[in-house]
Amino acid sequence: MTQPEALKLLLEAVATGEIGPAAAQEKLKHFTFEPIEDFAKIDHHRRLRTGFPEVIWGPGKTSDQIAQIMETMRQRNPVVMATRIEPTVYEQLQEKVPGLQYYPVARICVLGTTESVTQHSGVISVLTAGTADLPVAEEAALTAELSGFQVQRLWDVGVAGIHRLLSHREMIDQADVLVVVAGMEGALPSVVAGMADCPVIAVPTSVGYGASFAGVAPLLTMLNSCAAGVGVVNIDNGFGAAVLAGQILRTAQKLPHSSTPVAQGSAEWNLAYAHDPNGEPTAGEIATLVDAIRQGCQVKLLIYFPEQYEYISEAQNLWIKKSVVYAQTTTPVSFECQGDAQDDAYQSTMFASTQGELKRVGKYEPQGNFTHQAAISWFIK
Repeated sequence: MTQPEALKLLLEAVATGEIGPAAAQEKLKHFTFEPIEDFAKIDHHRRLRTGFPEVIWGPGKTSDQIAQIMETMRQRNPVVMATRIEPTVYEQLQEKVPGLQYYPVARICVLGTTESVTQHSGVISVLTAGTADLPVAEEAALTAELSGFQVQRLWDVGVAGIHRLLSHREMIDQADVLVVVAGMEGALPSVVAGMADCPVIAVPTSVGYGASFAGVAPLLTMLNSCAAGVGVVNIDNGFGAAVLAGQILRTAQKLPHSSTPVAQGSAEWNLAYAHDPNGEPTAGEIATLVDAIRQGCQVKLLIYFPEQYEYISEAQNLWIKKSVVYAQTTTPVSFECQGDAQDDAYQSTMFASTQGELKRVGKYEPQGNFTHQAAISWFIK
């Protein structure tokens, strides 16, 4: 049972007379924190305050202390995590904590599963520059999964072989937050941030030769990134990067996406957002469009081809895709064409599928000029 559910049941029991005020007060003593002997105070309210429960830092604690903390926390949390647990410590914990799972690469011990936590929308993609960065990256990936987020992994795509990264461009496009883990000179986050339209969380690792100063060199590189939208966490802090990524996505879900309520059940198409051929907004807001999609509205794209152009390019298509698919919906999307486009262009124009794939309509292959500078209007109903 989660903390909010337990508190709600306790209040209901008091209201119905099943439990007296004195007994309820006794139970509430441990709703804020619960002492364990003289070495720990478990913060049971942290999940209520921040959205994530307290996590146990393994180093510096004995196996008995870790076991007692985990057993206490498992009574009130669907998932209990202990980080930086070495294999020798896990062997000792295994005998003390029933049902304990161990992830050796991430060095994390877990009570519970990803199925037992509340699932959140959004995709967190974790990338590494090299294989040696895997322990930190797996710590980030597993933490994100145990926090209820979908995770994509992409290992060993550092700048020494940049073609490896470029061959996975689609994964970068699909991400809502990117966690990029790198040691040595730490250049990978800057490269990724120059390709992505979402936040990039850079994680320096202590991997490298002497002059890397155990991660200080990549840390400074990431802090001095010339690419915008890069946040940096501490050296080897995969856990902190995952929590930050989760907070970004959870906050985005809480924000109101539009100050204008979307009319429900309307039979008319209403303009939600539009931009000119140069991509400059001319009407409405993207937030209104996204909010409408989340509420189940239908979407129609009106594409105007300037001058002699008949087709939009993949670059423009991808822009449409990101605008619509961002809402993570299966809303059907229809489209119409205006301008100099002929009838056959209606069937050959590339457009965005809400399933996240690029598609062509019909069998006709476009022959002629194309442009990524098409004026597009999004209508909803």
